Amino acid sequence: MTARIETFSQQAANWQMAWQMVWKEIEGLPEITLTSRPQQGGWSIQQVIQHLALSEQLSLTYLRKKTQDLQRVPPRDIWYPFRKLALKTYLRSPFRFTAPALVTEDKFPPNESMAQTINRLKSNQEEMISFLLGLPSSVTRQMVYRHPIAGRMDIDGMFMFFADHIHHHQRQIRRILADLPTPGIPPGKPS
Repeated sequence: MTARIETFSQQAANWQMAWQMVWKEIEGLPEITLTSRPQQGGWSIQQVIQHLALSEQLSLTYLRKKTQDLQRVPPRDIWYPFRKLALKTYLRSPFRFTAPALVTEDKFPPNESMAQTINRLKSNQEEMISFLLGLPSSVTRQMVYRHPIAGRMDIDGMFMFFADHIHHHQRQIRRILADLPTPGIPPGKPS
């Protein structure tokens, strides 16, 4: 991602930093670790990244559609700060939630390597940045994004969601890593 997006909003910069933290955490892990599912069930690390990538990709698709006619997009309303706070609380809670149907395993590209997943994600992020930087500055005060739970949000709220969504799944990645057996050591034995 380019540093230019940081001029767009602090939330956009937080989004970039959240991804950097994920990359540092999984850097150097073998493909088998990234694609292995936890013993107790659930997604692999790659599937978590695919979920996040699909979420951001669908967000860009929605933004493109909504910004075709900005005169029809409403400005922020008085309930917006409360919806943002509710979403932030929801994502930062220790509870696990079922992902919306649009971003679940059956929608992930089959037979995709981790390198392909990361390339697809980064390409989509570059597209998003380029697209957003091409919009008029007035769009920042409009509700051009729609979260499945929190409803209409502005672009700053979208980036807040992205960063908090990544942090939410970063905890999941840590649980997956803790659950995977260390090579050469039988499951359940201390490493």
